[in-house]
Amino acid sequence: MDIYQETIRYDSQLLGARILDIYKSGVPKMTRWHVHEEMELILVIQGGIDMDVDHTKYRLKPDDLLLIGPNELHRSMKHQDDVHYWVLQFDVKHHMDRSALAYLPCFFNPLKPMSTYNSQLFAQANLRHEFTEHMLLIQQELSQRPFGYEMAVSLHIGSMLFKLLRIDPSVQQPDRLSILERLQPALAYIDAHLEDKITTAEVCRQVNLSYEHTAHLFKLALGMSIIQFVNYKRIKKAEVLLAAVGMTVTGAAHAVGIENLAHFTNLFKRWNQVTPRVFQQYSKQR
Repeated sequence: MDIYQETIRYDSQLLGARILDIYKSGVPKMTRWHVHEEMELILVIQGGIDMDVDHTKYRLKPDDLLLIGPNELHRSMKHQDDVHYWVLQFDVKHHMDRSALAYLPCFFNPLKPMSTYNSQLFAQANLRHEFTEHMLLIQQELSQRPFGYEMAVSLHIGSMLFKLLRIDPSVQQPDRLSILERLQPALAYIDAHLEDKITTAEVCRQVNLSYEHTAHLFKLALGMSIIQFVNYKRIKKAEVLLAAVGMTVTGAAHAVGIENLAHFTNLFKRWNQVTPRVFQQYSKQR
């Protein structure tokens, strides 16, 4: 199978979201299988399009909405008539604040990919209408770019993610909050020592558990390893230092406990798709 690993590039690197306004005409032709880390919502405006998502086929007509989760294989082919559709792509992690972080694994569950929610989207007209309204408002914000449009777009995305959590009781895991409570001393330690060297041994010591047990709880509650979570918190703090405080890239790296500037740049690009310097330059334009 010929699979293309797509890299999504945003107009606004502070936002982590974009809408593509796509028109297709001519002879129908199936696209390559492709995959990307972003979540995707497709809204058909006119005409029709066939979508294959992993092993499931969808035949979309005007006003239909289709959800494709992060890292799900998909391809498409228009119908005989011309087609017009919107594609909303966004990085789920980018729109998760600390209060929502506990629910991140729900959107990256390989045993229950996000495309399984399409049955609810097709069956519930009210839900489909709400998602369509969010997409229309996001498109309006992105095209007009009024002051604060990034916040507005992120709020709409957050609302859709919240609704996805609520429509399927099977993803609701009441034990996650109890796990987070158990991990709270470790999370507080990480927050308080981002500028210092943080070892997994010291993190585990905060909860009096073995590395294996602690790492397992981190993965269950946060969907990340201990090191991944530490790096995530460091980069999030660095974003604030660069955009709001105006600290230099070197200063921000040192302030979040990363002495090696090349390592800091690589980590930052992993989360934001751009270097810290480009991120800061863009933030100054707002």
